[in-house]
Amino acid sequence: MKTHFLKPGDNKIIIENLSNLFLEDSDLHIAVAYFNSEYFADLIIERAKKKQKTLLILNTSDLIRPKEAGKSEIVISKALIKILKHEGNYIFCKSLGLRVLGNYQNMHHKFIFTKNKLFFGSLNLTDAAINRNFESLLETDNKFLIKDFYSEFGKLWNIGSELYSDRDGKLRSIMCPKCENSDGVDFESFGPICHMCGYNFIVD
Repeated sequence: MKTHFLKPGDNKIIIENLSNLFLEDSDLHIAVAYFNSEYFADLIIERAKKKQKTLLILNTSDLIRPKEAGKSEIVISKALIKILKHEGNYIFCKSLGLRVLGNYQNMHHKFIFTKNKLFFGSLNLTDAAINRNFESLLETDNKFLIKDFYSEFGKLWNIGSELYSDRDGKLRSIMCPKCENSDGVDFESFGPICHMCGYNFIVD
């Protein structure tokens, strides 16, 4: 097992090690609370082009966030939108956790694995985590640990909500912060807008 500590600045070697996991030919499983890294989004899309399967679980409450602390503008990650537009036979996304009328649940896992290797620790796949935060990350090829995380991922996947639906183009788990309804959130037809109340999202 290897221990990695990220700090603000140059984490090039650690990120290269993690990136190599995305280059493996086997199925890739990702459970992180928040995702906004276009770098890793591009790696996932490249995997799909090579017909390599990726399964991604995110925290429902973190799918949309205020643009800045104390501000009313709500942002959805550009990297996530990029992935969702490529979702199909090789990219699958679900979310877990709720934020509705004060009923808060949090999916706070951060682990990524294939059949050969596992990374787990405090790292979300975000620009801040990769470039500006102090983070810890453990890397292992221990088959027993990988099996345990595979089992946990399966449990999360089974109770997670479908994030995107090809049937009608809606981002089902993304709730409008104004009318608290997900039925009108459709990013495909007319852009990032809630058709129930007219709220405009920001993609950033």
